[in-house]
Amino acid sequence: MGYFDKAVIFYETSLVNSKFEKEKPFRLFLKNLQENMLTCYEKKLGELDAQTLGVFLGQDSEIDISFQFPFSLSQNVIIPARLYELSPEQYPQFAAFYQSAKNKDSELRRADKRSDETTMKTMSIYIWGILLALWAIYGLVVGQTLVHKK
Repeated sequence: MGYFDKAVIFYETSLVNSKFEKEKPFRLFLKNLQENMLTCYEKKLGELDAQTLGVFLGQDSEIDISFQFPFSLSQNVIIPARLYELSPEQYPQFAAFYQSAKNKDSELRRADKRSDETTMKTMSIYIWGILLALWAIYGLVVGQTLVHKK
């Protein structure tokens, strides 16, 4: 339909939940979607002139680790990174840039100790701790009630 900017934004934000969707229908949907998104990213790449692309690929990437890689990159730099990720055999010229940006993203997450996996583990510990505390309080209240009834 020609709404390449919206398609890219919706695709990127939908990937936040992709690791929780392991069902076969979702995997098939994602495969078809990736083929269509490859076309969108190719259109976006066509909008960049060679000099601008060269500047993006040559500079140190700015990364915001609150988003999943490569969406942690700035908007224009996502294009070559996602093209390489979706079709590495078709876009090998972006491999060095992709690996460099991904390594920087990983280093920042490790240094900040805010990787997705670490955050999930930490949240799980907090939730289980709260549940155990509530269970202990409930047990004490029930125990007190039973003792006072005698």
